[in-house]
Amino acid sequence: MKLPVTFILFITLPISVLFAQNKDSGKAVFVAKSVMATSPNLIYRVQIGTVADKGKVAPLLKHYGITDEPFLETINAATIKVLIGSYSNYSSGENRVNELKRKGLKAAFVVPYYKGQRVSLQEAASHTQEE
Repeated sequence: MKLPVTFILFITLPISVLFAQNKDSGKAVFVAKSVMATSPNLIYRVQIGTVADKGKVAPLLKHYGITDEPFLETINAATIKVLIGSYSNYSSGENRVNELKRKGLKAAFVVPYYKGQRVSLQEAASHTQEE
């Protein structure tokens, strides 16, 4: 006797939760971060440090064996943020951070950019939901 077999396919979007601090209230908020593709206007970079002048970028990259082309964000005459990568989702950036941390670069973290402007993780999550 053959019994009918039913297959049920569950499709899930892997989502994890991230804590971020609200700029206005200072309170911790939950921000969902999806490993799926995000808005075409939203990219994620990995900040690997800050330097006082551009001459210190190459030694920083060499010290940690980083071959990526750096993206430099000048804050003022004495502060330049050094970032690498251009990822379409947070998880890809986070994977790169974990790789760098295994190499000893403990200060690396993911930074979202929306339409070329640095934004908070909370704002990046809202743009992901909009588009």
